[in-house]
Amino acid sequence: MPWNIIPQIFYDLLARVIPGAVVLLFGYVTVVGPRKAITDLFVTSSKPSLLTIGVSLIGFLLSYIVGYILRQLWSAFFEHIHQQRTSRLTAKFKLTNRSFRDLGKQDIPEELLTRLKVLQKTLEETQDKDTFVSQLENHIAQDNLAPYKNAIVKCAEQQREPLQAAIQFHNKIRATAHLPQLCLEKADLPPVHIMHDHLRFLAESEAYRVLKLRAERGMGQALSTGFCVLAIVNLGYWMSEATLLLADRFLLEIFLLVAMWAFWQQSAKVENYYVHGVCTQWLLSLFPVNVGQVSPELPARESGRERSEDQKEHVEV
Repeated sequence: MPWNIIPQIFYDLLARVIPGAVVLLFGYVTVVGPRKAITDLFVTSSKPSLLTIGVSLIGFLLSYIVGYILRQLWSAFFEHIHQQRTSRLTAKFKLTNRSFRDLGKQDIPEELLTRLKVLQKTLEETQDKDTFVSQLENHIAQDNLAPYKNAIVKCAEQQREPLQAAIQFHNKIRATAHLPQLCLEKADLPPVHIMHDHLRFLAESEAYRVLKLRAERGMGQALSTGFCVLAIVNLGYWMSEATLLLADRFLLEIFLLVAMWAFWQQSAKVENYYVHGVCTQWLLSLFPVNVGQVSPELPARESGRERSEDQKEHVEV
């Protein structure tokens, strides 16, 4: 068996078979009721016939199919909601203490820095760059602000989007190694799945490492979708019972809702790790950071502060 298919098998197990098996198990608990399910699973399930190879293979196949269907349901119904929620958290513009540390490295007059510190608590946080610039222009004269506007906006931008954050961290690594920074933005990068496929040729071991994160993301998405469906089904059974004061159905409903929320949050967090990891490894593979060695063909990013001649000569060596 070729060893390179093992990561794909591992991905199917983690992203489809495991969530499918978990949802099937809790689906049985939901349909027959928690009390009867506990009795069937732990009291009357010790028969050897339940552990045959044929039953195990059928369970494995059903788990794979259910996991695959749940992932498609996520893409059809929940992914758009997740993307809208994520787009509202991509970046914000606000003057923070970190912003002033970065501004201190720029050629900005002390009078302007003092004025910005006074306005720090006055300026409102915004997700739109033009709105942030308009607030600055309302408090600072255009002639004093214009030469330093781009530098101020860049230092005030607090990135939360993983791709842009990965570019920023990569440039910080390059700056530490006295290498020219890359003039790249998020729009200049290919899609994440293209970078991941390319990474398999550049750094195969790293590609398989981030593949595990991708599988964990798929597992969280499938489980959150499955628990959402089961919560609706359990609510229907609960409403159809003779009495609504059934503690087992109530506790099951609470558990399903909490599990759905927890796996949703987990999948969103792992997705950021995955996207950030793919971009970081892709940039390091294409533009390796070797201290003391500079690739002259790499483009340098222009900043608001001009480097001194000594710094330029040091970078070009």
